Amino acid sequence: MKKKLKLKSYILIGLLPLLQTSCMLKSESQVKSEELLSEIQNPNLKSINRETFINLAEYSRKQVVTDSEGEVNPIAWSMINQSCQNRALGLEFTIHTAGPEIENRSPEIWENYQNRDDVSVPDAIKEEKNRIEQEVQKKPIFESGSINVAGPLATNQTLFDSQKNQISKEPIFFYWPYHHGVIMNVDEEYKVMDLSVGDEPIAVNDWLQSFLPEGMNCPQVSQNTYDLIWNYWNTTFQFGKPFVELPEGTPYCGYTLSERFRFDWKMDKELLVSQLHLFPFTMNVQTKGFQTILRQAGYDLKLKDAATITSTYEGSSLKGLCERNGHRLNFCTYLKEAGLTEGNVSIKE
Repeated sequence: MKKKLKLKSYILIGLLPLLQTSCMLKSESQVKSEELLSEIQNPNLKSINRETFINLAEYSRKQVVTDSEGEVNPIAWSMINQSCQNRALGLEFTIHTAGPEIENRSPEIWENYQNRDDVSVPDAIKEEKNRIEQEVQKKPIFESGSINVAGPLATNQTLFDSQKNQISKEPIFFYWPYHHGVIMNVDEEYKVMDLSVGDEPIAVNDWLQSFLPEGMNCPQVSQNTYDLIWNYWNTTFQFGKPFVELPEGTPYCGYTLSERFRFDWKMDKELLVSQLHLFPFTMNVQTKGFQTILRQAGYDLKLKDAATITSTYEGSSLKGLCERNGHRLNFCTYLKEAGLTEGNVSIKE
């Protein structure tokens, strides 16, 4: 067993402007009909078996990107709440572009053209965006979708190396107002692919509960209800209280399942191409940030090993969140006054 590390609690909400934009972007264009947005929607995905899912996860874990110097780097899948949208989009794109033979193969290197001092970069960016636009219009062999959850997400993350040795003496603590992941249809049931956990398919409820206070109900909701919950917690966590209270009967947590390359049922093609184009740059920032966090804690993470670090998660209560960090969290006063730190409150009354 390797020496365990003592890691500080990291409360990360938009520490870097780019990452904040990537994980907190909402599209306002191409809104579907009000009737559709008020109903619970499910994506129509072709079913695969468990073995194929695991092969796809192993294949996708090997996705690499280049940095501004042209160096090839893996992705730190366990840097969980930074760049959540962009990371999920990239994972869906890797699945979308996979060929029929994926065992013992690796995805193509994804080139990064940001911050590169080269006169050919503008043309390369244009070509890359054209490539992405053409790829997303193709019919894939393997179909994926998005799972999107909004609520008071709080979790304790424990890290493990590739040999399953625990490398963190104490869990890393995170809280954030929403998260995005990837789903696939596995034997006629939606399952989550979360490479920060491993390569096995994860039941939707199990995945949700790993980020939620114990006992909190988090039902599937319509896009309109999701937007209400998203705005409620996003403004509460950032500004200390919500701009608009939830209507009575609205759950404090909710999730949606959406088609591939959509984090809601309003996302358009232009936004998609823009986000996918930034994927290599964003993942480089994320991976090197993850390396820095671990090095500061005394663990010398080699970049080549970043994709092999996995995690377990244990949801934290809002009461525990505020007792632990209330002196620096301006929203805890509101949560206490609203009664959200006592018991298992799941619905606005």
